[in-house]
Amino acid sequence: MATGRCTACGIARNLGIDKILAPPLSSVFSAVGAGNMHQLHIHEQSLYMVLYDSNTRHIFDDYTRFNSIVAELKELGTQDLIRQGIPRDQIQHSLELDMRYGNQLVQTTAVIPQHEVHGPVDVLAIISQFSNDYGKRFGEGSQAPEAGIRINTMRVAAFVQHETVEFEDIKPVAPNLRKSPPQPETVRKCHFVGHRGLGRDPGVEPLRHRAGCPDLRAGHHRFGGDHLLGRPGLDLRGGTARRLLVPACLTTRGTHAEPTNKED
Repeated sequence: MATGRCTACGIARNLGIDKILAPPLSSVFSAVGAGNMHQLHIHEQSLYMVLYDSNTRHIFDDYTRFNSIVAELKELGTQDLIRQGIPRDQIQHSLELDMRYGNQLVQTTAVIPQHEVHGPVDVLAIISQFSNDYGKRFGEGSQAPEAGIRINTMRVAAFVQHETVEFEDIKPVAPNLRKSPPQPETVRKCHFVGHRGLGRDPGVEPLRHRAGCPDLRAGHHRFGGDHLLGRPGLDLRGGTARRLLVPACLTTRGTHAEPTNKED
């Protein structure tokens, strides 16, 4: 969140932590993370579908029932994405089955690559996938097909993969390449809890326009104290600052007090 760095300072002070590290893009990470997610809709149906009946030694053969349920769940998710403006040909699907042996309470989710069944070979492939996943989770040899195998839930995820923002090339700027911040536009009284004895007028903080720090998010500027930063278009002499930057607590003193009147 945007004020996370401010909140962290107050928490750190009470915990006796003398240094806080904040990435230069920390205030936008949650928004970028949400924006980077692929659009996805999940539809599922609870049911009782026996793939292998241990009493009769019968293998599931109602292929039409299985295929129709999967097709219906696929279409529900597809229609959700179409309503969001996604072309049908870009929509993909994945099928998950919640399965168990006999009357076990525990369920294991198996991701099934083949979404239709047309014969015993396809059913056995599902059983084999479930057996492999079960063995990986609980240990090979723990499988119990002799107790019977059934599906409790069929789940289809309809999704579309979008272009995402990559961060591999974003690296911190070396200290010797960082720029000095512009001269402050004015000063503003600001009250901090426990903020005393720092060698300057208590409660007086320099105030700068964000427009003067175009490379701020890339970490090019290093501030030597506590600074208030106004949003673009803000009247610094008559308005109210809406951002509090705390890079000083990362680079100089190591501690910083939490403001009592921050707005964002």
